[in-house]
Amino acid sequence: MLHSTRIRLAMTLKKKIALGFFISAFIIAILAAFMYVNFIEIRKEIRYLEITDTFTRKSLQLRRHEKNYFLYSPWKADEESQAVHAYLKELKIILELHPNMEKVDTEALRSYIAEYEQRFNKIEALVRRLTAAFGKTKDEHKQHALFVSLAELAFVEKLRANRGFPGKGDTIPPRS
Repeated sequence: MLHSTRIRLAMTLKKKIALGFFISAFIIAILAAFMYVNFIEIRKEIRYLEITDTFTRKSLQLRRHEKNYFLYSPWKADEESQAVHAYLKELKIILELHPNMEKVDTEALRSYIAEYEQRFNKIEALVRRLTAAFGKTKDEHKQHALFVSLAELAFVEKLRANRGFPGKGDTIPPRS
């Protein structure tokens, strides 16, 4: 009888150990599943951050070339204009490749990019027309070419490029 009680206790102990193992394994499996879901979410967030960082960097580069377009126009207008259009194209491609970004209104971004492109195209056309008008005026009025050049420089904010005249930040020496 003592032997059969030991067997029952041993069986019960075996069952308790097995039950403890299965409960532990089940808890570990649930934790692993939560960790996997968390990992997938973090990976999606990192990908989202990479995309937004790329979009931001390209936008800043676009703005840099836009600034250079206005500062160095008409001398470097074509080069800077091409860079602006290249970055606009890259921004559009980013939005095409990732149309369903969470937390981002991609349609609004597309419309802003399109509006920006239209405005920049209008500015380019106006600058080309104005540059052509200045060139035509210089040709027609050669005796006043220097003054036309000064007006052109003033228009494109390049008065400092003409060393014979003071520009922003330059001081005029006092009369002696």
